[in-house]
Amino acid sequence: MTDKQKRIILRDCEEIGSDLSLSLKSLMNQTILITGGTGFFGTWFTEIVTFLNDNYSYNIKLYLLSKLAYNFKSKAPHLASRADVTLISNDISNIYELPEDINYIIHAAGSPDNRLNATDPLRVTRTIVNGTAALLETASRLPNLIKIVNVSSGLIYGAQPCELPKINEDYLGGPNTNTAMSAYSEGKRMAEVICSIYRTQHRLDIVTVRPFAFIGPYQSLDRPWAINNFISDALNGGPIKIMGDGLTVRSYMYPSDMVYWILNILVKGQSGSVYNIGSTEEIKLINLAEKIASFFPEKIEIQSNIAPVSNKISRLVPDISNVENNLGLKQKIRLEDAILRSIEWFRDEKQF
Repeated sequence: MTDKQKRIILRDCEEIGSDLSLSLKSLMNQTILITGGTGFFGTWFTEIVTFLNDNYSYNIKLYLLSKLAYNFKSKAPHLASRADVTLISNDISNIYELPEDINYIIHAAGSPDNRLNATDPLRVTRTIVNGTAALLETASRLPNLIKIVNVSSGLIYGAQPCELPKINEDYLGGPNTNTAMSAYSEGKRMAEVICSIYRTQHRLDIVTVRPFAFIGPYQSLDRPWAINNFISDALNGGPIKIMGDGLTVRSYMYPSDMVYWILNILVKGQSGSVYNIGSTEEIKLINLAEKIASFFPEKIEIQSNIAPVSNKISRLVPDISNVENNLGLKQKIRLEDAILRSIEWFRDEKQF
C-alpha cells in the first residue's frame, strides 16, 4: 500500500468521521468481532473504526476473524500491527469458542466471486451455511454480546422483474435453484433463516443487511464484475470490453458510505429488521463504460458483445427507503466521484 493510497483512505475517513463520532457514542469502549475481517468489508471497517479510535478516542477493540488472517500483515500492515486490532486465523465453520469480551459481531464471511461458485459451489455453500450456524451457536454463549449484524446479499432476491424499478426488502423473489451458480445467493438466503432461528430460539439480537454492488479501494480489479473490469481495461489503455450489449442496469456504492450505513445499523437497527445497502443511482453498463472512458485523457475504445450472453435485460437496483426513512441515512458519494476515487486508487497500484 502506497503513501498516496493511505492519504486517499484518510480523506475518506475524515469525510464521515465527524458524523460517525456523533452517532456511534454507544460503541465507545466496546469490542467488535468482524468475520471475513480481512476482506473488502472487514478492511474498510477496520480503517474507519481505527480512525475513530485515533481521532475521537473511541477505544474500540477489533477482532478480525479470517481463514487466512495472517495474509493481512502483508495486505495492510498499518492495520495488522495495531494494538487495537487482533487477528484470529480460523475457518468460521470450525468456530467453537470466541473471546468473552465481544459486544458486537459483524458477520461478513463468504465470497460473492462467481468464479468460486463455478469451481467449488459446495465450499461456497458450506462456508456460508455451516459458518453462520457455528458462529451463532458460539455467539449464543457470549456473556457480553449486545447485537449481531448479518451481512447477507442483494442477490438473494433473484432476477429483478423489469416492471419493478427498485427492489425493497419485502420482495419475495429468489434465485434459480436449478443451477449450482446459485450457491452463494441461496447460501445467503439460508443464512438469513438460521439468523431468524437463533433470534427466536436463543433471543439473539440480530439485524440483517443486504448489500448490492460497490466500487472503491481494497477491491481487486481481477474480480469478475463489470465495473472492475472496465476500470482495469481503461487503466491498461483499453479497449473496454462489454460481454453483452451493455443494457444491463446496475448501481454502485462507495465503501465509505457502506461502512457508515452498517455501523449506524449496528447501533440503531431493530432486531429482526432487514435493510438494503446500496446506491439507487442506476446506470446501464454501456453508459458506465462511456463514463469511465471519459475520465482518461487518451481516447479509450469501447467494444460490446465480446462474448455470447443472455439477451434478457437484467437490472439490480435497491430500494433504500427503509434506511432513509427509519434511520435517516443518505448516500454521500455519488457514482461519478466513486469512479474517480477508484481510478485514483487503482492507478497507484504497482501493476499499473
